This record gives sequence, structure tokens and C-alpha cells, in this order.
Amino acid sequence: MVSTSEFVRFASDAGIGIDDNLRIVAWNERAQTLLGYRPEEVLGQLCSNVLHAVLPDDQPLCSPDCDPQCCFAHRQPYWVETCRIQHKDGHWVPLSVGTMIVPYAGGDGVMITYLLLRPQPAAAATPAVQEPLTPAAR
Repeated sequence: MVSTSEFVRFASDAGIGIDDNLRIVAWNERAQTLLGYRPEEVLGQLCSNVLHAVLPDDQPLCSPDCDPQCCFAHRQPYWVETCRIQHKDGHWVPLSVGTMIVPYAGGDGVMITYLLLRPQPAAAATPAVQEPLTPAAR
């Protein structure tokens, strides 16, 4: 089985692995280029403490009890077409976010959620509010 770090490393998009405790367990080079953080700065951190994502209407997307976390807990995919994530230097990066949830190579029933971040053109940073997919919306 492919390890978490290898799986994220080979993603064509900026990729981040998040465990069941919402801690970052993998961070690829494209994520580093896109958001400015080196892996050693983010591994083990809560994803909400690093990503600081907001929706186009400035509502927080990342928090300890966010919609994505609910989806992850129920093993449901999550997708949002447009959001902004704060770069390490403070500027906002417009992105779309998708997920893939797979069993952790270590076993024990732990799942890893892979966030795939795809940059958006700057003009896409403030379109009409895009409702994220949640278990209730399915």
C-alpha cells in the first residue's frame, strides 16, 4: 500500500493529508509553492490553524467544527468551487477544494482525507457564494 506522504507527493494538485483528528499528516511541494509553508512548519498542526480558509462572502470555511470536518467524519466527499486560503505571507489565494477519503496505510480503521487544492484565477476570488457540499445536501 502507498504511504500517505507518497500519495500526497504524487498528486498533480497541491495536496494535503489530514487525519481523523484534523491534523496535517502530509504536505506536498505544490502545497508549499501555493501557500508558502514548508512541510516541517505544518505537519502535526490542526488544518484550521494553517489554512484559515474563507468562502467568497468571508464566512470561515476552516474551524474546529467546520462543514468539511462533518463530511470527513461521515466519510463523505467534500467540494467547494471557490474559496480563499491565506498564504503564509498573509495574502489570499483563490482556490477550489476537493477531497478524497481513503484508509490510512497504517490500518486501525483510521482514514486520511486528502485535500486537493486547485488555484483559481484572481477574478474568481469573489463570485457569488458557492454552497459547499455537505452530507445534508446529498
